[in-house]
Amino acid sequence: MSSSLHSNASTHSKRYKLSPASSGRLKHELRWDPPVSDLLHHLRQTATSAFMFGGLLEDLARSPHDELRLWRLAAVYDQDEVVAAAAARETDGFCLLHGTDSDAVRTLAEQLRSRLAITRLSGEYEVIAEALESHELGCRVIRDHHEHFMTLRAFEHQIQPDGNYRFADEADIPRLKEYAAGYSAERNVPFRCDWRYMCRQGRVLVAEARADSAAAPVSDAEHNASKRRAGRRPIAACLLQGISFGPYTSCAGVYTFPEYRGQGYAQQLVANFCVLAAAAGYDTCLLVDATNAPAIAAYSRVGFRIKAAYRDVYLAGGSMRSIPM
Repeated sequence: MSSSLHSNASTHSKRYKLSPASSGRLKHELRWDPPVSDLLHHLRQTATSAFMFGGLLEDLARSPHDELRLWRLAAVYDQDEVVAAAAARETDGFCLLHGTDSDAVRTLAEQLRSRLAITRLSGEYEVIAEALESHELGCRVIRDHHEHFMTLRAFEHQIQPDGNYRFADEADIPRLKEYAAGYSAERNVPFRCDWRYMCRQGRVLVAEARADSAAAPVSDAEHNASKRRAGRRPIAACLLQGISFGPYTSCAGVYTFPEYRGQGYAQQLVANFCVLAAAAGYDTCLLVDATNAPAIAAYSRVGFRIKAAYRDVYLAGGSMRSIPM
């Protein structure tokens, strides 16, 4: 695939469900700003589905100190073992949460509520459910979004990729901005994206309209005319390579422009992405709205299976902002 997908030799880690604390357990200890390495060890050992949190931590481990300062990390320890962890972005109150112990998750949620202006909580379904046991958090929910975490093991795709893809370049940015606007409007979850950076990294995959596609109006005629002169057809579908963590790389932001829907573009583009990811040594994962039956069916035809449930809740008291792609 692109240079951003390095060969992956990680083994599959186990995923644990939340467990109640035993009566004989030592008192949990909350620590603010713990070492990133402690949290990464916790994620690698316990959560194949917490890829978003793990990917963030790996990015922070490689980032300059100024980037780390944008995030407030916290963890609950049982002796030397992390049993719950959080990363909260102080600029907008977005918080990723993970844990393997119910009491520890509730303790951490209470501390986050009392010390930080949390506006959004995201993580595995059962973890967020525990956090919302706090009445002060639960009563502030203004939007509750449920998603399926779906995975496909390398080279186990069930449909034959058609090879109709290319990596977007900077000349595509006007069309990519249309993609971002359409995706945001339809899903009501805006996202920020540095398109020049993503294109240079080879992390934007597009499918061009086939020659046999019905002619359709486009909103940026001049842009598409220039593409035709360069021997390219209009872009029909897009997706992003998202976070990579452990055995997975994520397929994110799958979108087909309205004039090209119902022709299989997105399904084939996802299949092409999965083959490229597999060649680089990765399984593929994605998040899909739990109520989006057509998308779930399309991903299932490619070979994806539901592995876990995610929950993303917005809390009163802050604006609805997104995770940078």
